[in-house]
Amino acid sequence: MLGVLLAAGNWYRQPERAGSWIAAMATFAVFALVWGCMTLVFRRWKNEAARHQAAGFIRSGIAFGGFIMVVSLGVNLAATLGTIDDPDRRGGVYVRCPGVNRHE
Repeated sequence: MLGVLLAAGNWYRQPERAGSWIAAMATFAVFALVWGCMTLVFRRWKNEAARHQAAGFIRSGIAFGGFIMVVSLGVNLAATLGTIDDPDRRGGVYVRCPGVNRHE
């Protein structure tokens, strides 16, 4: 849900990139569809242990993919809103490591 809201916010701020935001929303819709249909498919499996293991892998993959997309959309929206002022940092997430980063 958060990912769709971030994509909508990005779409509002950058309507010229509507194709990107539609693709992001479609990806979240596919995640939700797979998550919902997973229980229907796994009901037919006889092996209980294999069913739980497969469901866990799929849930982990969906959660990780959603997290990566939410972070990316959030950083993009923050840059569009002017929260991130340094143009060098607008391309991605900036991790501060003293003594390693060139900005220190």
